[in-house]
Amino acid sequence: MALLFLTQIGYIPKGYDPKTDASSVRDSVPYRLFVECLLGRMDKGWTVEQLAPKLKTTKATIYRHINKLKETDLLDDVNANDRGPVHKAYRVR
Repeated sequence: MALLFLTQIGYIPKGYDPKTDASSVRDSVPYRLFVECLLGRMDKGWTVEQLAPKLKTTKATIYRHINKLKETDLLDDVNANDRGPVHKAYRVR
């Protein structure tokens, strides 16, 4: 269901072929970012610094996908405070 939704809103293009070592769309960074991280823990604000190692990709890739999701108005910006300075974090609206 999530894959159909992400395709219909244009986040994952039809016929998407991951350019990484992902074996399918469900193993790809954009799908896992949305389903495993953002939907899996809707109560948590995720920082790019947390997402990049979890998804085994670069911060630039995470920012690109975050910006695509923000364009669809699905994400909120929140502040994350992990016992240190406040960082910008994201979660599903």
